[in-house]
Amino acid sequence: MSVSFSFFRLLSLLLLVLASLYGCAVGPDFKEPEAPKVSRYTEKPIPTTLATAPDVPGGTEQVLEENADIPAQWWALYKSPELEA
Repeated sequence: MSVSFSFFRLLSLLLLVLASLYGCAVGPDFKEPEAPKVSRYTEKPIPTTLATAPDVPGGTEQVLEENADIPAQWWALYKSPELEA
């Protein structure tokens, strides 16, 4: 019984290695597809301002800035203990 188990184990390992090697093979006629000709990620332009909260003290509209730098520790802007953890 141990001989047949070892045989199936070896066969399974061999099939796994062969399948892995076969999956890495790309034919010589492979051509990289062209990149889409788009200038943005969304179909329609994103608005530059989003929400306002006029009834809240300091409630100003949210402004989106394109190409703005994001701080390395962006979560610190929220001053949230959960995010800091």
